[in-house]
Amino acid sequence: MSAQKNCFHLNTMAGGDGRGFWHHIYIHYGIHYKRPLQSFTEQLLGMRMPFKWRKRSLEERRKRVYSKLSPQRIIDQLQHLNQDEPMDVVGLCEVLRSQQPLYVQALRTMGFKTIHTALGHKAKGVKEHLSVILATRETSEAVAIPHPFPWAKKIGGGGGAVMARGSESGTTYFYVHLCTTEKLTLYQHHLKTLNHNMLSVPSEAPLILMGDFNVPLHRLQHEVPSLQNFTDCMNQPKAPTFLQWWDRRSVDHILARGCYPQPEQGRVIATTFQSDHAAVSSRLVAAN
Repeated sequence: MSAQKNCFHLNTMAGGDGRGFWHHIYIHYGIHYKRPLQSFTEQLLGMRMPFKWRKRSLEERRKRVYSKLSPQRIIDQLQHLNQDEPMDVVGLCEVLRSQQPLYVQALRTMGFKTIHTALGHKAKGVKEHLSVILATRETSEAVAIPHPFPWAKKIGGGGGAVMARGSESGTTYFYVHLCTTEKLTLYQHHLKTLNHNMLSVPSEAPLILMGDFNVPLHRLQHEVPSLQNFTDCMNQPKAPTFLQWWDRRSVDHILARGCYPQPEQGRVIATTFQSDHAAVSSRLVAAN
């Protein structure tokens, strides 16, 4: 692989402002449910209402929800960061399918030669898929994921996964957004699927794994045995990347095999973006 790679990951929260509690709730439930207030209330109470509240038309819902989203703001911030410290690998998750063209165009303008996209679960409320984007500055080819992930059609059902291989470096790139942990059966399935996929890559091949895993690193490596020989490229296991007051865990990770982070290069970028997640970045160098 080339001498070094600057890797970056962000859960975009579809371009919404995730720092305020009620705005965070509104965006997530507004995207996923036809009756967001009723769904949120039912989840809090742990029971279904005996009646259905009025639902807005799809056109009205999109107008109300999408006006609260600003992917262009994220793009502007990405471009600013890229000018200061050029990125080699970028992963973006929780991107709405309809937002993909905007991101792809911007990433091409930033000099990324290859951009891969993949769909995750379908949000029923506005009939929109969540997706992931993986961009590489070197030319890379898409690789079919040997063991596909199942995605649930509900909030937190998993945002997608994509796999690619660098044409020049031979590095395998794997980017994933796993489901949330309260969906225990599905989450265990996702962990097993991730383990199978990591084992499918030849052990001598350099591999960079990035994404939103929804658990701290120690649990991830405990439940996915194939990750125990991966290097933590952040080296900040206790720095929170989910930034809501009720849950401040480190759940966004950059891991690597066959390459290592430069000393003190792992960064948790908590102030630049308005997502409910911090961005993470790390500069990697090839193993000798």
